Amino acid sequence: MMLALVGIIGACSNANSNTKTDLPSDNKSEVKQENASIVGKWKGVRATEDGELDEQWTKLLQYYTCEFKEDGTVIWWTEGIEYDKDTYTLEGNNLTFKNDKRKYTVPTLTKKNFVRESIRGGHTLAEEFERIE
Repeated sequence: MMLALVGIIGACSNANSNTKTDLPSDNKSEVKQENASIVGKWKGVRATEDGELDEQWTKLLQYYTCEFKEDGTVIWWTEGIEYDKDTYTLEGNNLTFKNDKRKYTVPTLTKKNFVRESIRGGHTLAEEFERIE
């Protein structure tokens, strides 16, 4: 019986160690920013405040589309109508806009989506965008 118990514990230990080596790093920003570019067209998908879904901001965000261009310009549309044009820089996970003094971070940037976060009124607002082109 003791031998069976040692075998089961050993098997669980090996299974856990193999599982951990197959999983990506816990640092999601680092993993999710590999080989991805913010250049392209993006549509607003979802907004959260302090980690909780903000339904009202999500509804507004879903009307927005933006295009980040290689030359450092970004164009924003709402329901297909251009309403703003600016310049941007993305250095590491810090996203800045010339005409917007808020500080943004980009904790997630993949080929399919990106998230930008900012602090507003002492709360963390995260806006998720999905690539459309």
